[in-house]
Amino acid sequence: MAFTPGSLESDSVRDPEKKKSLEAFLLSSFERPITVEFIERAGAEQETIFARGEIKAAEDRRKRERATAEHPTVKSALRIFGIDDSSVTTKLKDS
Repeated sequence: MAFTPGSLESDSVRDPEKKKSLEAFLLSSFERPITVEFIERAGAEQETIFARGEIKAAEDRRKRERATAEHPTVKSALRIFGIDDSSVTTKLKDS
């Protein structure tokens, strides 16, 4: 992640506990370890806008996965085949 030099955000991210908390959040959100590196760089605002888009895309993907798993037709199909729906995970490909 990049921040504009001297910004409030760049001062805040120097706290190692905040980095650990962010990495723990990312692990729970993306279900895989993600290492975060903070840098200060001019033009970082545009990179942050891109990152927001990536985070929103991941949130949208999780919403679609949950909606699919909860759909009555999906639940009925699982019951027909005798599959416990609590053990099924849904992973959708990005379109």
